[in-house]
Amino acid sequence: GCQKIQVGQILEPTNLRLDLVQFGYEFVEQVEKTGEFSVRGGIFDIFSPYYDNPLRIEFFDDEVDSIRFFSTENQCSVEKIKEAMIVPAREFFLLTENRNVGMQHIREQLQEQWAILAKKRDKSMAEYLRQKVEEVLHKLEQGISFAGMEQYQTFFYPESTSLLQYLPGQCLVILDEANRIEEAQYYLEKENKKTFSELLLKGHVLPEQEQYFYQLNELAEIIRDTRHLCLSLLPKKSVFQKNDT
Repeated sequence: GCQKIQVGQILEPTNLRLDLVQFGYEFVEQVEKTGEFSVRGGIFDIFSPYYDNPLRIEFFDDEVDSIRFFSTENQCSVEKIKEAMIVPAREFFLLTENRNVGMQHIREQLQEQWAILAKKRDKSMAEYLRQKVEEVLHKLEQGISFAGMEQYQTFFYPESTSLLQYLPGQCLVILDEANRIEEAQYYLEKENKKTFSELLLKGHVLPEQEQYFYQLNELAEIIRDTRHLCLSLLPKKSVFQKNDT
């Protein structure tokens, strides 16, 4: 998910452009904020979240000739560097091999949900859903990143991973007032379910999008697999604790 670029490296500019789109970067005329890139001849301007300032990478044919930081205010160079790290611009981005499978999954669920809405409710809601999802599919097909794209991630990556699962084995997770965390998560989950049900009936979402959120029992299972410490003033046992503690 990351790409290191060094001065003197042989790199096809066309491939770099494709990689940037795949990493969730937005193509613009002039780079102004994180997650954007522009191309002018053999010059790539890239604002990677890894840095405070955007990068300007200049090519001589397919060789990286120079890398430098520049200011978005006046477009002037700030500092020359020998190498740079390009990281994904978004929390969620699509790999080519997952795109087609996920899009087909979305199309199938659109047909199913359209039929349900058309049969039970006003057909206008079914048509609203079709129009919205077809716009999403068009952007996905064109490789265009858009706000809210991560809400479709379960169609492309059925197996989700929590940040907690990346922690080193010796790391200690401390839950301050574990019972209150559990209670807050319970009511948040309840409210999310209510809101999602309303959106589903109005044709704003597809059923599988609900899996975008972790459920309390899923979070508890992940936490129980870590080295953790539950702190609480109440004697009540938390769902985050193992059965033998």
